Amino acid sequence: MLDLDGKNGGMVKGIAFVTLLASIAYCLTLLPILNDLHISPLLVGLILGIVAANTIGNRLPVAWRTGILFSTKNILRIAIVFYGFRITFQDIASVGLYGIAISVMVVTMTFIMGYLIGTRL
Repeated sequence: MLDLDGKNGGMVKGIAFVTLLASIAYCLTLLPILNDLHISPLLVGLILGIVAANTIGNRLPVAWRTGILFSTKNILRIAIVFYGFRITFQDIASVGLYGIAISVMVVTMTFIMGYLIGTRL
């Protein structure tokens, strides 16, 4: 039986909150517009997490932070690795050198812009 009021209760509630967001993200990907575009639940979950962190993040109970941090540090990393398994070498080869170059530039510019915005604002 889980002790939701004990010392690990906040962790369980934080993980439950993240699970709720992940479930909402999955349900959103079942909508025809996202399903037709083959948008991943992981991508929708990341966006939903960013929105939640910047809107209601400060209003969540402090005790939940351990579970939320555990989810973002450990579970998210595992999810990204599993998401990467979906990409095959044939997929990479099919986009060609031009597609790979564009992808590298987009990722590089994202990091640069994120750094500049994060350090300037």
